[in-house]
Amino acid sequence: MRPPRPRGRVPPYAQGVAVTVEELPRTRSERALRASRGWLVILWVVLLGLQVAILVSGDVATTLHVVALGAYVFLVVVGLLEWRAPSAWRSAVLAPGERLLWGTSAARVLPGGGSGHDGVLVLTDRELRYEPRWTARLRGTHAESWPVASIGGVRVTPVDERRRRQGGRWVQVDVDGGPPVVVLTPETHLVADEVFTALHAQGLLPRP
Repeated sequence: MRPPRPRGRVPPYAQGVAVTVEELPRTRSERALRASRGWLVILWVVLLGLQVAILVSGDVATTLHVVALGAYVFLVVVGLLEWRAPSAWRSAVLAPGERLLWGTSAARVLPGGGSGHDGVLVLTDRELRYEPRWTARLRGTHAESWPVASIGGVRVTPVDERRRRQGGRWVQVDVDGGPPVVVLTPETHLVADEVFTALHAQGLLPRP
């Protein structure tokens, strides 16, 4: 399968231009992920506002409304954390001289299979790094990294047989001498295209 072809204007981070983290533009996948999660936050905020209005009115407020209020507060907090997750890669700890290129939030599927482990995918000029979120750490998942020189390709492939019947796809990063890095994300093609574009700009992957 041919690697994804870079589309549109190549952003500075993928041109090898030295920029600070603050100057890195939001990628298309980052904007798309934040937008989709932002709508959920708005929904929870609206429902929270309705519960507050009911409690303030004091007319029909019940224990059930108080419980619902707490539930909506929890959902708003979780929603805000999820909305911020696609940008968490910008705070990655770098070694001296290391340059941040790209990142996203994604769920990694371990070589043994199973459900995805939520985390942050970070690409620098030295390595591709997976950093699990606290939910994945509770499952015993550890951070891993792969030298960028060992990456042989990036592609979007159908998922395993269990998910294939639902039409799912995931991003697969081929690594020399080891199993591929497989991640699940709602923006599979955008993520694959951005990883390939960044690596190709560094001279690490051939032109498609």
